[in-house]
Amino acid sequence: MENPYNVPEVKNCCGLISLRFGTLLISILAIASGCFSLSSIVIYGLAEKNIPSYFIGRQINEVVRRQVIVTFVLASSLQIFAGCLSLLGALRRGRTATASSICVMTAMCFLILVSVVRAPISCFFTSVCIMKDLSPVFLTLCYIIVTVFLQVWFYFIIVVHSYHAELSNE
Repeated sequence: MENPYNVPEVKNCCGLISLRFGTLLISILAIASGCFSLSSIVIYGLAEKNIPSYFIGRQINEVVRRQVIVTFVLASSLQIFAGCLSLLGALRRGRTATASSICVMTAMCFLILVSVVRAPISCFFTSVCIMKDLSPVFLTLCYIIVTVFLQVWFYFIIVVHSYHAELSNE
């Protein structure tokens, strides 16, 4: 069957693992990292007075803090949900679950990408700007981490899409 979405197909996950086990590995990684992210948000809630003052030297505006927390909570929840759907699709060999997990993973990556682009642009339009208070080294490190994170998850989307195409051909 022809690939109508122009998504590159892979034969193996990371060049070694079959697509089904790669999808299982991706789902377990998504669930684990999503749970880790949510637990780190809870820990941040417990020590929120100390962590921002370490990086910035002063307290963060309440509006900016809420926006960052909501973005992280939503992205982590989408990550857990996508992991559960891909786990269900890989275990039951279900095309609907794998297709849904592809959509949820894409939405998660899009949410993170919009948030990363929105952060520096918001400094031009609002009076509250957290970017100017952070050091350039810290900002560069954050952008490198987010870029690598998104590249890895886009590759995972391609792997799950290839597994979905393999299921469709059976």
